[in-house]
Parts: sequence; C-alpha cells; structure tokens
Amino acid sequence: MPPFDLSVRQYNALSAAYFAPNVPVPIVAGMLAQSFGPAVVYVAFAAVSFVGNLLLGAACGAPHYALLLAGRALTGFAYEALDLLPMGLLAPRFASSWAVIVGVINGVNRLGSVLSFLLEPVLLHSRGGLAAAIALPALLGASMLPSALGVWRLDARLRGRERGGGVSAPAPAARVPISRRTLRSFSRTYWLFLLGSACSYGCVVPFWFVGAKHLALRWHMSVAEADAYLLWPEGAIALIAPPFGWLIDKQRWGFVRRLAVSAGAISLISLALLALAFLPLEVPPVLGVGVLGVGYAVVQNLIWSTVPLATPPDVLNLSAGLIGCAVNALPALLPAVAFSGDGPHDLAVLAAVGLVGSAAYVTAACFERAHARHGRAGRTGGASDAQPVLPAEDAQLPAG
Repeated sequence: MPPFDLSVRQYNALSAAYFAPNVPVPIVAGMLAQSFGPAVVYVAFAAVSFVGNLLLGAACGAPHYALLLAGRALTGFAYEALDLLPMGLLAPRFASSWAVIVGVINGVNRLGSVLSFLLEPVLLHSRGGLAAAIALPALLGASMLPSALGVWRLDARLRGRERGGGVSAPAPAARVPISRRTLRSFSRTYWLFLLGSACSYGCVVPFWFVGAKHLALRWHMSVAEADAYLLWPEGAIALIAPPFGWLIDKQRWGFVRRLAVSAGAISLISLALLALAFLPLEVPPVLGVGVLGVGYAVVQNLIWSTVPLATPPDVLNLSAGLIGCAVNALPALLPAVAFSGDGPHDLAVLAAVGLVGSAAYVTAACFERAHARHGRAGRTGGASDAQPVLPAEDAQLPAG
C-alpha cells in the first residue's frame, strides 16, 4: 500500500474528525440509553463503529483520503459512547464489586492503548507497512459488533429472568424519559462531583498533547524518548486500577471518602505538573511523570466507580452521559483557548485546573458531611438539589 500523501491540514482534519464528537456524543448516548435502554443503544453505536472500521480497512486496499476521513469520523463518533454505555448494564448488577470491575475494565482498556502505541511502529516498519498498521486495529475494532450483539441478547435474557423473579440481583435502571424534573433530581453534590471529574481529565489529557515537546526541550532528550515517558500515565492505570478497585470494594469505601481521596489524587497531579514545569533540571522528569500517572490512575478509577453512588438510580444512564461529556470538555477547549505554546505556562494552566477540581471534590465532601450531621430529615426534606444521593461518610454499596 503506498503511503498517504497528506498535507498538515488533512492530517489535522483526521484528528479533529475523531475527537470532535467526544463532547456532544456522550450526552446523546446517555439520553438515548435513558429512553430506550443501554443494550440496544450499545449495539447501535457498535454498528456505527463497525462501519467506520470497515471504511478504514477499505482504505488499506484503496488509499483514498475520503475513505480514511469517513472511517475516522465514524469510529470517533462511536468510541466514547461505547466506553460509557456498559455502566447502565453492569453497575446495577454488580454493585458490591463495581469498583474492581471498573478497575479491570479500565486496566484492560489502557493496556490495549499501551500495546497499540508499542505495536503500531513495528507494524508500520514491517513488510505490511501502513496497510498492516491500519488494518489490524480496524479488524479489532470491527470485532466489537458481534460482542455487542451478544451483550444485547444476554441482557434481554437476564431481564426476562429478573422480571420473572428468577434472580434476585437488581436489574438495570428503568427507562425514564428526559424532562426538567429529571435534571432537577441531580443534587448539588452531583454537579460538584461532575466538575471535579471534568477537571481530573482536563488537567491530564491535554498534557499528552504538549508533554513530549516540553520534556524533550527542557531535559534535552529526543522526541522518541519523551514519548516513552508519556506511556506511563496510561500504563499506570493498567497496573493500579484493578487492585485499587479491589481495595475500594473490600473496605466498602463511602461517598465522602471517595471524594476526599479524589481531591488528594488530583492535588498530586497538580504538584507533579508544577514540578515538571519549574523544578531544577537536576530533578529527573521520571519523578513528575510517575506521580502524575499514579494520581491519574487513582482519580480516574474513583470517578467511574463512584458515579452510581453520586447518581439517583433511575437516571444512571443519563448521568453516565453527562460525566462522559464533562470529562471531554476541557481537553477539547483548553489547548485552543488557554495554551500559549510555552511549556511551563501550559503546565501551570493544567495545574490550576487540577486545583479547581480538588476544591470541587472537597466542597462536595463538605456538603455530604453536613447532610450526615442533619440526619435523615435533612436528607429527605427541602429542595432536591440539597439532598445527597446516599448517606455520607460510611455509605455502603448495596449488595449485588
């Protein structure tokens, strides 16, 4: 396969086509899942991804830019929805072990990313060349559709057994139409949790766009060496998330503890970014990148394992869509509106975003503690935005 002769504008368009849907699509997917159920919506987005991967595969045999662009656009449209839709299927059925399941899913996902980063250059320089580098991930992506169909059939079978009283596990949330009343069911604590989650991703994901350049210039290393450092934030999730999820479930962490640890983890990320930006060159970058990776692995796992605790149970699908939208908003906006191209300045901006997220988590934890002090009467009376979703400090996950 001859290489694509792409201009800079065409290459940037490929990236934009993939990442631009990340902000609006999650909320659309969450609303659809809330109205029609997550399983059928999951299959629909898997079908979109299947077509996109077929177009990418076709581009290997007929290297037309239009095929490549269309394939990237469709796979980008689907992938964030495919990330969040399983929550509405799995969280209610595995409530007592949800954190470890999130850890395993996140770990496997990130391990796949790291393996892709390592394998793609090998494929590109192999006999198969660019065709192999495009065809293999396209084939793997297309294989998701049969799996999604299997999930849909299994979900239908389980729903039948649950309706018939064959199993005692709670079924996924009922399909609830979207209305103003639906949005009013979310508490102030939830919106603060959402802000903290947005900042957690917003202070790390844009680092991937500028981090390699900053490390290469500041520590006088090659771009390839700097890129190797950026594998750690992804790899840390693969290593840390599963055992950390097991710890959360084993110790039955309550909502307040999760918020407090999230605040601490995102503060570590901010300190790591400031260290990479301003500490003397004698301090090796592996320390800053290492701390950043650990903090991100912890807070990322806490976000997705805590969504069911922060959310009214009958709107879990919508909540997952809102969180998915929020975590992509700052990575999409910050590079365009706040970055200057100066490494220390850009990393300082990211550190400030992390501190805002830490403050949001701390404030949410304070609200929950205040509700716990007022007892059950304070939790059931008053406006809906003053009601916590679960009891505060020692809230237990429901038995699955």
